[in-house]
Amino acid sequence: MSDQTEGRLTGYFSWYSADEVEANINAMVHPQQRRQGIFRTLLEAAATDMREQGIQACRFKVPADSDAGQHTMEHLGAQFDKSQYAMEFLALPSDEIRNPNLALRPETLEDFGFMVRCSTQAFGDSEEWTLRYFGNTREITTHVS
Repeated sequence: MSDQTEGRLTGYFSWYSADEVEANINAMVHPQQRRQGIFRTLLEAAATDMREQGIQACRFKVPADSDAGQHTMEHLGAQFDKSQYAMEFLALPSDEIRNPNLALRPETLEDFGFMVRCSTQAFGDSEEWTLRYFGNTREITTHVS
């Protein structure tokens, strides 16, 4: 969402679903533009789209140190479910630490099968769920409202 008078970005809202049941949501509103209904407007627009696609629940990603995010979730009546581990990479690797034995290439069908098997073993999800998860998240789709 942008400020109509100056064209500045004032609010951002994105969502995706890995399992076609639950939406994972990331949203933010510029601190100087909060409490003006921007988040609610974005959420209502997304909720319409999510309902049409059969989404039944939402999972909001809220940083633990975000008082505004925590307050917003409390106001919506959301309940804390679980915490996820977050890692931040603060710098791009320099040429001197690159591994000469590492090569990047496009994924192949064999890679996809390996990724499903490896993730299933690593996280304990069923292969069926993991296959659906990767199938739903590997193609890039964009919806702009």
